Amino acid sequence: MSITVKTFPVNWLDNDQVHVVVAQPRPYGDEVLTSQAPRPEVLATLMDLLAGDRKLGELVTAGRPAVVLFPELALAPRDWQQVDEAIRSYPAPVILICGFGVMTGAELLSWVAEVPSVTSRDAVWTPETAPAAGRIYNGGWCWIHQPAQFTSCIAFQKLSAEQRGEIRIESLDTGRNLLRIELNDLAIYPVICSDFFALVSGERLIARKIKDHLAANGSDSRKILVAGLLAQHKGHIEWRTAISDMTRFIDMDRVNVCLSNWAFDILHSEEPEDCWRDYSGVYLARERKASLIEMNAVRPFQTDTIDASVSRLTDACVMGGPVRWSFSTIAKHIWSVTHGYLIASDGRLSAPCCSDPAKYEFLRLIRRLSEPATIPAAAKTPPMLAGLRSLRDHLISTVNPKPNEVLQLLLLGRRDALPVLTADQIPKFWVELDQGSKALGILSMAAGVVWQQASDGSGQLFHANDNIELLVWRSQDFALVVWRAIERWREEVHLTTPLIVFAKATGAAANVPPVSRRRTDVTSSPPSNVRSAVEPQGKRRILLVDMDYLSVHLHEADVPSCLQAVNATLAAKTAEVKTQ
Repeated sequence: MSITVKTFPVNWLDNDQVHVVVAQPRPYGDEVLTSQAPRPEVLATLMDLLAGDRKLGELVTAGRPAVVLFPELALAPRDWQQVDEAIRSYPAPVILICGFGVMTGAELLSWVAEVPSVTSRDAVWTPETAPAAGRIYNGGWCWIHQPAQFTSCIAFQKLSAEQRGEIRIESLDTGRNLLRIELNDLAIYPVICSDFFALVSGERLIARKIKDHLAANGSDSRKILVAGLLAQHKGHIEWRTAISDMTRFIDMDRVNVCLSNWAFDILHSEEPEDCWRDYSGVYLARERKASLIEMNAVRPFQTDTIDASVSRLTDACVMGGPVRWSFSTIAKHIWSVTHGYLIASDGRLSAPCCSDPAKYEFLRLIRRLSEPATIPAAAKTPPMLAGLRSLRDHLISTVNPKPNEVLQLLLLGRRDALPVLTADQIPKFWVELDQGSKALGILSMAAGVVWQQASDGSGQLFHANDNIELLVWRSQDFALVVWRAIERWREEVHLTTPLIVFAKATGAAANVPPVSRRRTDVTSSPPSNVRSAVEPQGKRRILLVDMDYLSVHLHEADVPSCLQAVNATLAAKTAEVKTQ
């Protein structure tokens, strides 16, 4: 295998950063992706970006040069002409790298040779490595458009048939040339999916070829962007290792890896796997010391070897922003995505994506607690699943309490607790949210219980029949901290509605410590507990109950049995708080 260099004497960086837009379209079935069947929805997304309203201009503003990535197998061969016309008429510099559906060698050779063509057509192969006319190939197109100067399109091929759960294409032949797009200040290497895996003598073939090419051109100081086009429908350790190797083996200071995958909605129960989402995003070596800043549309994460910023959503979306190579106290973001769009079912760009990241992460956590097949049966009993569905249904509704309020109350006990929890903190509370969400969900299904509509309510729920607020609080603090907080709440005499707190703390049950009633002064009678009719009650009525009184019922065999037990527990605690 060799590297084919295509040179374009234009600048593409904007103050040491390149503006990258990544599309994560809704996937088709394998019968479409492995054929030349039309992809009208992907074409509609591209047209919304490049033509009509030209929403690419909302993602990369002020005429800055853009790099746009679509995944492997994204376009049908018949789509080339329409996309090409949109790119040629786009008013700002743009590079579009996009996979195409399978083509025969004869079709590829005919495409390159077609005349006349306003766009300059080229290919990665040489006469000696040209595709065989009767074989089929998986590849991509790379457009480079500089307004009023030139528009070029280069065809490139997949170089490896190794598979790790990717879409298989029978009788696929592979190319022998890796494409390098060489600009004045940036070099881009398009890499298709399983090419990341290819090994020769224990080394990653693509990474070794790039490393050797850079070493042979020691005076070349261009930034390196490896643009990966994926069709990877599940997560596994081989992929994560391959991505890490690509960021580290070539040149840890110069290489950024940017990936575009289909919205396969990859979901894991464990955080070290789930943080990678659908892989669409930007990766670099951890030694670069980027700051992992929380943003709405993208989610930062870190492993022992890489720093990354990936699409928070595993839904169909497109998002973009500047990607950096160097970092400082004022230049912190790996991929500074401040804008993006959801992709509707017809492929059109619709609402801005992920305006409420905490809500998205909370809902995703509920899915992670209930959907993966790897979760043991004891952790997703019928009552647990029913409770989680009840909680999910509330979170996606528009009624109070809002998702962020439910989260604050569930983990911190108060709506106004500081610091306010953010989306990227949610995984740090996995144990607490696992236990608390299930208890809260099943309690929300109890007889007479509704969600608390008052914006200043003390609990997530309200027992309408008895006018009692209900709070489920799974705290990371120790039990004594929980008890002291509740003692302070008792002094809030302006709050008159009784409150039952189902709480669990770290290390021990959140039981009330015994209160000594021994008098130090025995010379006078003890004060009377009876107050006059005009005297305000001294303390708010709050009953602290171990959350396990609810959780134990989640292991009942069926939902009716569980709710019967929960109703009995709630009735007993309601009667108890009334006697205070």
